[in-house]
Amino acid sequence: MRHSIFVELAAAQHGLVATWQLRVRLSRSQVRNELERSGRWERVAPLVFRLRGSASSPLTWPMAGLLAGGPGAHVSHGSAATLWGWNGFRPFPVDVQRPKGTNSREADGWLRIHESRRLPAEDLAVLDGITLPTPSRLLIDLSFDHPRARIERWLEWAWSRRQLSSGTVLAACARMGRRGVRGVVWLEEMVAERGEGYIPPASGLESRVNSILRFEGLGSVERQVDLGDASWIGRTDFLHRCGVVLEVQSEQHHAALAYQRDDRLRFARMREAGFDVIEVWEGEVWSTSRTWVERFRNAIRKRKRQAA
Repeated sequence: MRHSIFVELAAAQHGLVATWQLRVRLSRSQVRNELERSGRWERVAPLVFRLRGSASSPLTWPMAGLLAGGPGAHVSHGSAATLWGWNGFRPFPVDVQRPKGTNSREADGWLRIHESRRLPAEDLAVLDGITLPTPSRLLIDLSFDHPRARIERWLEWAWSRRQLSSGTVLAACARMGRRGVRGVVWLEEMVAERGEGYIPPASGLESRVNSILRFEGLGSVERQVDLGDASWIGRTDFLHRCGVVLEVQSEQHHAALAYQRDDRLRFARMREAGFDVIEVWEGEVWSTSRTWVERFRNAIRKRKRQAA
């Protein structure tokens, strides 16, 4: 019966248990007899054991770090970002944040402990059984160690995948309660820049184009615009208000002959409807060359001269 208690807990925690969890229900000797003397468990941290034969996964070590952090701990910083699917982080060491004064030991090498005041419940989430900050709060935490440009990229990434919204970001900033924290200032500015009804880029490629347009002073464009009234032509990536369309073509999705044929027909219909169409390919976007920006800028100038 006692063994089943251990196994049930491990089944809910990716094969892992912590001694501090079990001491709530069992005596010290009962916990020691099962975990240290039965041969069914292996120690992965001073207070954490893994059931032998249990399946390993990318979630095993984040859960081990969470349990090693002790009561009230949560996976944090780069490890939390990895769990949310954000790019640019490594799996080790595992980042864990816990309230100041927590009495638990740190494992050597693979675990990095951060101490802070306890986060409000609204700023925590549970993903596959692992407690971690919400994406909105995580952006604030990461801002202490990362530049603004990276925070903005992760904001766009999370927003495009519906992990956050302007409302959740601003609410997390308000709960932070520390005016002047650079992450709070940055995020409030980023939300204000995007305005009400903002639609984030659907891909990293589109996000890159959007950033370049803003840098080049061409940010007055709408994204993902449906063209056509009674007869729908299609959805364009970018539309300048003067009537110039910018289509961003990825090598993966538009290089095939079938896609090229469909694109030619769609572009022809756009031109018949009175739009100018500029194509930019993925290789051009990531290149240091900005010739496609000049093509787009010149088309806008031409439209404005014609309208004058």
